[in-house]
Amino acid sequence: MTRLYVSNKNESVPMFESRFMEFFSHVHPATPLVLYLPVIA
Repeated sequence: MTRLYVSNKNESVPMFESRFMEFFSHVHPATPLVLYLPVIA
């Protein structure tokens, strides 16, 4: 089995060309839970 390449850099590939959209694509992992928990409850 071949080993997968793992980067040691702390950076991510941009998803959008717009810096405005890119800003909103990075959220804390708990954000969806905080937003949707009141809807589910």
